[in-house]
Amino acid sequence: MPLRTKPCGTHAAAIFHKRHGEPVDDACAAAHARYRLEASRRERANAPLDLCTGCDRWRPIRAKRRG
Repeated sequence: MPLRTKPCGTHAAAIFHKRHGEPVDDACAAAHARYRLEASRRERANAPLDLCTGCDRWRPIRAKRRG
């Protein structure tokens, strides 16, 4: 049974190419970039807020990076 894939130029196709070690074409890469941009906007919009002590404005609480 052949694999069912999304048409090229979509985020799902870009992920399929990456997982199978295939080169990602420009249309798929652009769709993947648009998807990540929208996802990061959603994450920022849904981030919890806290009062900043330095400027007295409500700012998103960012997770501290471990490293």
